[in-house]
Amino acid sequence: MATNLTNQAHVSYSYEGYEGTRNSDSNIVTSTRKNQVDFTVEKTSTSDCFRAGDRLTFFVKITNTGCSCLGKFEISDNLGGDGDYYTYVDGSARIFNGSMETITPTSTNPLEFEISKRLERDEELVLQYSVDVSESIPSDIDEITNEVCVRGCRCSCSSDEESRGTGSSNCVTKEASLTITKCQYAELLITKEVSNDTFCCDDELDYFITLTNTGNIDATNVVVTDYLPEDFTLMEIHKENNGVHYQYDSSEYDLDDANFLTLPNETGESIYVPAIGPGVDNTTRIRIHGHM
Repeated sequence: MATNLTNQAHVSYSYEGYEGTRNSDSNIVTSTRKNQVDFTVEKTSTSDCFRAGDRLTFFVKITNTGCSCLGKFEISDNLGGDGDYYTYVDGSARIFNGSMETITPTSTNPLEFEISKRLERDEELVLQYSVDVSESIPSDIDEITNEVCVRGCRCSCSSDEESRGTGSSNCVTKEASLTITKCQYAELLITKEVSNDTFCCDDELDYFITLTNTGNIDATNVVVTDYLPEDFTLMEIHKENNGVHYQYDSSEYDLDDANFLTLPNETGESIYVPAIGPGVDNTTRIRIHGHM
């Protein structure tokens, strides 16, 4: 690592009429001596949270903070560790270093790259690549810590220096980690069924609307709207979740002249759909009963 150097000046003096020597110290100045071979690594993502099946893009920024040129980098990413929660997206890797170019990894599990790029002092390069989050990631995984390891070596100018350029004194290894937490969200899927595919005039008919929450946060203040058939006469609306049944009063929903239903209205019983979880019924069912 870089070395901090501190320095302080001292002065001694005398003057006419004073017997002895006076002394005074200056302020202390600090300077930093850079290492011959050194760099920093920073890893970031386009998103600070994940969902199952998401695609994330990572950026690994390498900055030359040493005194010497850097000319070879080996980069390894553990793709979320032992859980295999990330999968590299083929063809997604790019290098940015004044211009952009594609790069192919030497391995995809673990994900590994070899980059031969000349980085002078204070110059930087950025490696970009994308991963897919596993569709089958366990629901109890609340965060994924992703680690990247970078080995950088001093530039070589001749075949003799090439052999010396990868020695331990001419190479440095740095690590960076990135923790991404699970997104807190509600995700509602809505399906609709009818009790009879065919019917006659004056037959009673039920429409069933099923709301399923595939997120990890309860869905609240849910409002369902539906254009009911023009000749459909609404009689009753029922709601059920986890064995709890509720019948709406006609004052709790709105139905306009075009048979457009809004459930509930501002004063009606709210619709709530629980988040997915062990032993939890994450569906709410609405039954709209009437006749044609």
